[in-house]
Amino acid sequence: MSGLAFSFFYTKQLAHMETVRVKLKGTQSLPAQIKPKEVTPQIIFTPKQNYLYRKAILGVKGIPRDLQNHLSEEQKYEIDKESRKVQKFLNIWKQEVCIEYTNKLFTTFFPNTDFTKALVNRFGNPDPKTFNTLDWKDLKISKLLIAQKLIKCGYLPPNFYQL
Repeated sequence: MSGLAFSFFYTKQLAHMETVRVKLKGTQSLPAQIKPKEVTPQIIFTPKQNYLYRKAILGVKGIPRDLQNHLSEEQKYEIDKESRKVQKFLNIWKQEVCIEYTNKLFTTFFPNTDFTKALVNRFGNPDPKTFNTLDWKDLKISKLLIAQKLIKCGYLPPNFYQL
């Protein structure tokens, strides 16, 4: 027996069953269209880091209920006010990432066309009134990158990683 056949069903990538031949010697031979899934390292914050991160991103909703009860209404208002600033900042950042990607895409596939120039000039700047609904995962932005950006802009303390 030279090998063993396994079938995998990829609902999002393939519309039909694919057969993958796995050699018994331990090496795999995969068809070109099937790529092994990338393993991303799990980012683990300390409880204090997670508290500060969630407070910055989610506001009062990111704080545990038992700690919310000890906050005054003014403190809750200030936390939510700061969280709204963070959300606006992150929304603009997401738009910048999307704009960079689409500009690169259009200038690659349609270089030196009037349409591309008009598109890049017209939609080249983020609009603070527009809400970006894409997930961080779709933009390939990790929790670590978000934390670094928030530290850089002063929404998280500079010693965030030492907490």
